[in-house]
Amino acid sequence: MLDTITNTSLEDFYDDHLYILETCGWFVELGEDSLSLFRDNPNGQPLTDASICLYFEEYEYDLVMNTDGEFDHENIRKREKPWIVRVVDKGTATFEKLSKATRLLLDQADKLSSRSRVSQAS
Repeated sequence: MLDTITNTSLEDFYDDHLYILETCGWFVELGEDSLSLFRDNPNGQPLTDASICLYFEEYEYDLVMNTDGEFDHENIRKREKPWIVRVVDKGTATFEKLSKATRLLLDQADKLSSRSRVSQAS
């Protein structure tokens, strides 16, 4: 099931998995280059900070403090693995392909879900 994820864009993944994620208790927010999953508070409203984020960053760089105490972006380069999944209290992983990043997102959403299992619903 999860091995067959072949979405070509974050929007496709969102369209294909929104119902499953919401059924499992997640508030889902789609941004221009990101998808964030939020838990709910006791009143049923989404928390302020996302529990799981999947986002795309095409470039990486080094932050270097200049003599004025300001930070400059130096050594700007294209990322080899531009898809990033961040899970609160678990860490961050990077991926070359969206399909692998979405597998991790679904796996973590399943583990952290307060309701039925994401992997069973997909």
